[in-house]
Amino acid sequence: MEKVLEVSNVSKAFKNGRGIQDIHFSLEQGNVMGVVGPNGAGKTTMMKCITGLARPDSGHITIFGNDVERDYKNAMKHVGAYIGPGTVYPYLSAIQNLKQRLRFYPELSNNRIVEVLEQVGLLEYKLEKASSLSMGMAQRLGLAVALLSKPKLVILDEPANGLDIDGMLLFRRTVEELSSSGVTFIISSHLTKELDEICSHFAIIQDGKLLFKGSKSSLGNDRPIEDVYIEKMGGDRYAGKH
Repeated sequence: MEKVLEVSNVSKAFKNGRGIQDIHFSLEQGNVMGVVGPNGAGKTTMMKCITGLARPDSGHITIFGNDVERDYKNAMKHVGAYIGPGTVYPYLSAIQNLKQRLRFYPELSNNRIVEVLEQVGLLEYKLEKASSLSMGMAQRLGLAVALLSKPKLVILDEPANGLDIDGMLLFRRTVEELSSSGVTFIISSHLTKELDEICSHFAIIQDGKLLFKGSKSSLGNDRPIEDVYIEKMGGDRYAGKH
């Protein structure tokens, strides 16, 4: 399988002491990696480094063989991302948000906007301002933005926050359908049970360090990622919480 992403010994430190240290992993075409860790662990920083929104202090990242720092345009050519609320403009409608981004993809027609709105279940809300959407609907719009360019690598930071049951099922179906066609995903989430449903690979991050990386099959006996997370984080602190 084609290697889509390679993160090699990437570190990024901030003045407040947070960041990531020596992060390393790779993904192949069609992999769906769930990233798990407490708030402030470094999940978003890692995603920002991969997408070029933050510059690593050391290490390097390649996407489809293109170095993100040296050849950003080609590295990001087939990447779609949703990293936080800043991904959408609150004063624009759903369809206006997508039209703004469609300008960067001249090979795509306006029909692509309709397609992606249907894909995330937002077509009937296309004229609603992003600021007036519920949290779950705003998450769907972020997903639509990430999928607009028909990317081969999709990076999603907490995309399931605020989704109702219908939204969660739609999100799961979207990831399953696209990954089966060869699209690769990185998804951070606190919803470990949902990640178990859709992910083929997992990473656990704590205090900026990678505590675990591996395929779902490597967990053994269909072991849920939550159990591995508890083990890696120190099981005693979670005693009695099941």
